[in-house]
Amino acid sequence: MAKKKAMGRPKLPDSQKRKGRYLLKLTDSEYDLIKRVAEPRVGTWSRDVLLKAARRLVK
Repeated sequence: MAKKKAMGRPKLPDSQKRKGRYLLKLTDSEYDLIKRVAEPRVGTWSRDVLLKAARRLVK
């Protein structure tokens, strides 16, 4: 019997996996403000903004 092809996205190599976690506590009003400017993906927007700021500070 032939092996079934796995459904879904192929697994990422270890070097490309995101393993770190960063917890940031916000008030409801702070989160609402971020959510308004970050639509539709708050996590992606936050990651991009933080990484851009960090790279600018390291230069």
